[in-house]
Order: sequence, then C-alpha cells, then structure tokens
Amino acid sequence: MIRWPAFLLAAYLLVVFQGTIGRLLVFNVPQVGPIGPDVVAMLAVFVAMFARNTTDVMLAAWVLGLGLDLTNSGGSGATVVGPMPIAYVLTAGVLHRVREAFFRELWLAQAILAFLFCLASHIVWLALQTLFRSLPDWSAFGWITLEIAISAVYTAILMPFVFAVLRKCRSWLLSASAGASMTF
Repeated sequence: MIRWPAFLLAAYLLVVFQGTIGRLLVFNVPQVGPIGPDVVAMLAVFVAMFARNTTDVMLAAWVLGLGLDLTNSGGSGATVVGPMPIAYVLTAGVLHRVREAFFRELWLAQAILAFLFCLASHIVWLALQTLFRSLPDWSAFGWITLEIAISAVYTAILMPFVFAVLRKCRSWLLSASAGASMTF
C-alpha cells in the first residue's frame, strides 16, 4: 500500500523540482530541441515496481501525471490538461503487470524500465495532445518523438541514482503490510 501523505509530499516536491531546479538539467540539442530527464516518471516507475496494489499504482500515476499537466513541468508551451495522467496511468499499469519479469534491484533493469516508461508515456501524451489540437500537427510528430526518445535515454541514465535515494525512502513511501515481504 502507498502511504499517501508521504507520497503526495514526494510527488509535490518532485513536480516542483522538475519545474524549477530541474530546468538546469535540460540542454538544447540543435535541430532536436530541449532534452531533459523526467524526474517525476522515476517516482512513477519506482511505485509501479514495488507497490502491491494495481489500483494504488494507477492512482499514484494519475496524481503524478496531473501534477505535470497542471504545472506544465512536462514540456514547454500551453497544453491540454488530461493527456499526461492518462499516459502515466496506462504506462504504469502495463509496467506493474510486467514487473515480475525483471530483477528490480539491478541498475540495468531500472534504467530499461525508466526508458520504456518515459518513451511510452510521452508518446501517448504526444499523440493525445496532437489529437486534441494542442500541438501543431502530425508533421512535427517525428521530430518530437526523437526529442522524447533522447529524453527517455537521459532519464534512464539517471534512474539508478534516483532509485538509490527512493530505495532508502521506500518504507516511508510504501507499506510492506500487504502481500509478501519486500526484502531485497
């Protein structure tokens, strides 16, 4: 079970971090655009990997996605509110289902799962934003997808370091009372 007060505090802090200090981690690549890590996605991946209840995972993903949409920390310019929570919920739900196929303690698995989560959720977000006409048109889809892929790689590289911090906070964020023991 997720310890909601602690999770909401962590979500708030990460959304604020990504929208403020996290901008220092963003760099511009010529002809591609701004590349930066999705720090909020790292918490979503961590919760999807270790929370016992699928409903909790999906609610947590929705909260994180909504936080990004409301603060516009997930990108630049005005966007429609709603696609990021949908994208996070869908991606976190899939990740929660396939997590047993990975050794969650290994840094490579953490990086791969973070990459896949960011790539999938941001492409779903991009498609929904384009359908809602918040983004220019489908002609820019390829270039923005390249930007998303490079940002997903950046997030994957940072994930093992953030995972180490989240692992130390796991008992604060997640309860071990439901299901099997949560030992490493």
